[in-house]
Amino acid sequence: MIAYRQVVRAMSIGVMGLLALGCSGTDLTAPEEGPTENVQSPIINGSPDGHDAIVGTYTGSSLCTGTIVSTKGTTGYVLTAAHCCESDSPPKQVRIGADFRAAKAYTVKSYLAHASYTGNPGSSYDFCMVSFNDGDGNMQVIPALPPELNNVKVGDTLDAVGYGRTENEPHGSSNLALKRLHVTYKVKGIGTSGLETDFDSRQGGTCEGDSGGPDLVTVGGKTYVYGVHSTVDTYDCNNTSTSGVVSKVSPWIQNFISAN
Repeated sequence: MIAYRQVVRAMSIGVMGLLALGCSGTDLTAPEEGPTENVQSPIINGSPDGHDAIVGTYTGSSLCTGTIVSTKGTTGYVLTAAHCCESDSPPKQVRIGADFRAAKAYTVKSYLAHASYTGNPGSSYDFCMVSFNDGDGNMQVIPALPPELNNVKVGDTLDAVGYGRTENEPHGSSNLALKRLHVTYKVKGIGTSGLETDFDSRQGGTCEGDSGGPDLVTVGGKTYVYGVHSTVDTYDCNNTSTSGVVSKVSPWIQNFISAN
């Protein structure tokens, strides 16, 4: 395990113009379109992903990824990373769709970062829950993996999903496709706390903007969120990345859903 990591940051994106993307008809700010000739695949070595339960979260200037892990009536509950829920730049929208720019946007009701998150890169509790109303209750869901089903071990294959940038674009680039892509990878290591799992990004993985996105696992024919993207070792996303293991915070997830 590498002791210090850069956080897989929420990706800052240019802001320009207004688009009516909200279900209430309210005008919502949209990210600026980048030059199409230079657009790359957003997740390293990825391909298009079809899970509409995997969404974007937007602060008004930066993007993260998250997963709808539960619903209650017309309320959806998104699991993302705590560093995507900073108090000075909180999540304002949840966007549902394969293309972040064209996705439907819904206003965030509430959010809560895990109380044990320290704010330091590599914190083991880099988790945040976000609630929103979609208006019709037709949301797709990928549940968080419960502890009793967590048998993931080193060498197992998981599926990482996100809207983030590629390794070929400069840090902070606004020249982005912002499409939801996925890539499979093998687990390289699991931390002694059980709250971290490593994988080698050089073979394909997460980068800036994929923060909060899921690592998916299939158990008994059903798909679950095993991990939440948290950190990378380098800004070019060409080394080891880390995710937090959600089964270790299962009671906290359920408590947020019950209270909101």
